Amino acid sequence: MQYDYIIVGAGSAGCVLANRLSSNALSTVLLIEAGPENNALSIKIPAAVLANLKNKTYNWAYQGEPEPALNGRQIQHDRGKTLGGSSSINGMVFIRGHALDFEGWRQSGCVGWSYADVLPYFKRMESYSHGGDAFRGAEGPLNVYRPNPKEPLAQANKPAILLPMTSVVTVKRGLAVWIAASTPASGGARPAPILTRCGTARI
Repeated sequence: MQYDYIIVGAGSAGCVLANRLSSNALSTVLLIEAGPENNALSIKIPAAVLANLKNKTYNWAYQGEPEPALNGRQIQHDRGKTLGGSSSINGMVFIRGHALDFEGWRQSGCVGWSYADVLPYFKRMESYSHGGDAFRGAEGPLNVYRPNPKEPLAQANKPAILLPMTSVVTVKRGLAVWIAASTPASGGARPAPILTRCGTARI
């Protein structure tokens, strides 16, 4: 059988690319993945994330070179070996790149990579739990859920940074202090318990 497109690696990028290419009914796409399917409970249940980091069934678990500053110790680099790639075994924390990083790329000659250039794509990819605005998307395939923590420690940290911990401030200025967002399968435009994962294999 012949295919219009062959994608080697059904990781985070491979799944997204396959989805976009196969949206054209006239195109045939073959997606090849070395790892098994992503139907294990250790993948579906976010609380079991550490189980996938301790074995090589769904994790390539690459070993780095000996680090001189660490007395020769090798650091493990976890990479997903399943449908969805690392999006199927990560901690589900959703963080955009710092706005100034993108501006630095543009100033270095990377035309089309300024923050203003990439922002529309960030918005298109997400369905933000607090709705869309100038910086967040509301109709994308990736659910992004940002909680409203009520714990005393979280509340006490707000005045410590002298800025409101809002998505607009964090996204626009790229601050290093924020309430982390996650990617649950059932978050979307409405708050919901984080019970299952929203990896790229479902996108």
